[in-house]
Amino acid sequence: MGWKTDFAGKFVPAVSFFYLQGDDIHVFFPESTNLQRIDALADMLAGMIRLEPNLFRNFELLLSPPKLRPFFRHRSEVALGFLYSVFVKLSEHQSRPMDTRCASRPADSRLVSFDDEPEATEEAEEAEEPPISVDAVFDALFRKGSTSFSVVSAAKKGNVWMARDFTTFRDIDRLARLFARMQTRIEMGGGRGRYACDPKKLLTALIDFEAKAESRTLLRDKVCEAILQGEGVLALLERHAFHISTHADPSQARSVLPLLEFARLYERELRRGTEMEEKYTQMVKTATWLGDSIGKALAHAVLGGSDEQAEEGQSRETSPKESAGRAKGGLFRLRKTRTVADFVNELARLQFRYKIDVPKDVLEGDVLCPELFEEFRGFCVVSALNRFQYLTAKRSQATNKTN
Repeated sequence: MGWKTDFAGKFVPAVSFFYLQGDDIHVFFPESTNLQRIDALADMLAGMIRLEPNLFRNFELLLSPPKLRPFFRHRSEVALGFLYSVFVKLSEHQSRPMDTRCASRPADSRLVSFDDEPEATEEAEEAEEPPISVDAVFDALFRKGSTSFSVVSAAKKGNVWMARDFTTFRDIDRLARLFARMQTRIEMGGGRGRYACDPKKLLTALIDFEAKAESRTLLRDKVCEAILQGEGVLALLERHAFHISTHADPSQARSVLPLLEFARLYERELRRGTEMEEKYTQMVKTATWLGDSIGKALAHAVLGGSDEQAEEGQSRETSPKESAGRAKGGLFRLRKTRTVADFVNELARLQFRYKIDVPKDVLEGDVLCPELFEEFRGFCVVSALNRFQYLTAKRSQATNKTN
């Protein structure tokens, strides 16, 4: 029986992708009970195979511009980047003509130098891959037999590699739908458009460039782990939003908008099809509106102009009524509230100090309730921080240009 198994194994297609970073290696294996599915999948993913000359990886990571790829270090962020690349290639495969889909797989010895790539330009970095097709992913991975991906992470110990963990991702269709919704086009007029939440901008916004090299993507790895496991990420995004917006020069503070866009999309996606869907959607809408109003009022106080002037990032020649630090301190206190009563009391202080008009029905019990309080506060604070940062940064940039 052992001989028969060994003989059959010689005809089993072995497909694996690896990513080496420092002393850690992550190896990805497609798995299926139908060996023909593995063989067909190998043909479809042939375009991903790019063996880097130094043997650091053998696939192209599409979720980050070339200059930011070294910032992918940990298991979950690499796994999410790998699955995104798989979805893109499967979508490309479906859109190609039939006679070009089954190109032969490259030889294992083929080396493709990443140094030979064209120099990255702004246009090249903003070039978009074909949108992810949920139908293409489903046809390739589930139509004729379920296929999953397993990742084995190992650390180098002397001359050997010691496996650290082994995880199989089976909920792949949920991730494909998430990326597809993130790539929903929003028309902006003039023939221009943008993604509802650009995946690359999100992953870039989650990098802490001021931390040590080994710690720059620790929080991003936690966010990616939560996404892979189908867990909430709002608390992590809220903490990171405050961290990246604390630059002394408002014009140098990093954008919070990708974090807000993803939180609104992802957290609602987790409740889709549940009894909480409608109520949660209304809560998100109300909390983000309230936060946006608070952010405008704080920016108005700091810039010392009218609401219209604050919206344009302008100010009057009079001195501002509030310092930026004190205004953000009000947001920080709002963030630190732990109960509905504390939140309402802190909001009342902000209303009195900054003349914020909040209709009474906004804080009704169905929206601001104890079971949804943490999410309500999180969306409100991140939305306020996003609007405040946007308006004050515009004024700072305009002042720098004038000088």
